[in-house]
Amino acid sequence: STLFPYTTLFRSGGWAPFLERGDILVWRKDHPTMKGMYIYKMYGRFDDVSADEYIKVQMDMSEFRMSWDSSTAQCTVLETNSERNQEVYYWEVNWPRFFSNRDYCCVRQRYQDPNSGTTVLVSRSTDHPSCPVKRKCLRVSDYDSVLTVKPFDTPDKLGIEFVLTGFENPGVALPESIITWVAIRGMPEFMQNLRMACIKLRNAEQSTTPLPVQNNRTQPSVSSANQETKSCSSSQESKPFSAVESSKPIFA
Repeated sequence: STLFPYTTLFRSGGWAPFLERGDILVWRKDHPTMKGMYIYKMYGRFDDVSADEYIKVQMDMSEFRMSWDSSTAQCTVLETNSERNQEVYYWEVNWPRFFSNRDYCCVRQRYQDPNSGTTVLVSRSTDHPSCPVKRKCLRVSDYDSVLTVKPFDTPDKLGIEFVLTGFENPGVALPESIITWVAIRGMPEFMQNLRMACIKLRNAEQSTTPLPVQNNRTQPSVSSANQETKSCSSSQESKPFSAVESSKPIFA
């Protein structure tokens, strides 16, 4: 496996191998203070998309996202700060039947090293006046992630490596099978779909074919969730900048 050297790298610090799928390797370790919860680390290597394409699709919250990301019920950018490369966004995620959808209000900051072309996206939970808690969803108020994307050569050329480290507290105790399903759906499956979306977007930009639009406001069944574990929106206008400006900068 091309990912084999990273098994030695990640063994330090309490990380244990979780799953490997194609070009993606996922590790996890116990949360230091929350019993039964895990911090995840995912490494991937794609040779058929560029860093520019990857970051563009990763940060996209237009209707195009609904065509490839079936886990998203709705998403929108609430506020931006171009000077800090920051934005506040709302994201609702579909969960299986008999579970409430999860939603997030997060601030995300982007940083790019001009020398190496490496891009870092740092996200964490936040509060925002345009993002009230909804009765129908369970708000995830303890979420953070760091995504690092490094091009083989330059950001506009094909070939990237990426590492995502993240944690979220779902707010309730969940069966191990559901925890595993969420991890699989939220990491390797999501990244492979993102990969295909990058290629789809590139092909669409090179032709006159319109991008598809899809409504994802349906919930997967519990049976489909169990099967996956065994195999292991309405838009809002951007508000005047205020909350992001007053929040603590992610990068000093």
